Amino acid sequence: MTLDLSFGTRDAASKGAWLHLVHPVTKEPLYDGPDKPVRWLIAGRDSEQYQKVLNTQQTRRIEDSAKTKTKTLTGERFSAEALDLLAGLVLDIQHSVFKGEALAPEFAAIRAVLKAEPWIAEQVDEYVMDRANFLPPSKMT
Repeated sequence: MTLDLSFGTRDAASKGAWLHLVHPVTKEPLYDGPDKPVRWLIAGRDSEQYQKVLNTQQTRRIEDSAKTKTKTLTGERFSAEALDLLAGLVLDIQHSVFKGEALAPEFAAIRAVLKAEPWIAEQVDEYVMDRANFLPPSKMT
């Protein structure tokens, strides 16, 4: 049998996979009641969404550079772009409440949570970068 390299990473990552958030200290999975896991549907690094956000950021950098003739990259800008990237990869949310209100799967709301709660941003970032979260195990090794 020949190993076929068409794993479908782009499609799988674009569909996303559910990240079950865990407590930042105890690492226990979070629930909002019985059978209500706090989970977010995340697109992976091979997804169309990931590439779209990166392309937008790179285009903005090029345009800004052309306008100002100086380098406009700062640590603050990189941090902001990282939050934008992560927020842009959240496709859906289940059983998540932030500051007493149900969290909507909208870019601005997600970005605000990721900025206010770095432990969530860290979990999303780690999840996005691990292809194993989006693909089934290999049948051949």
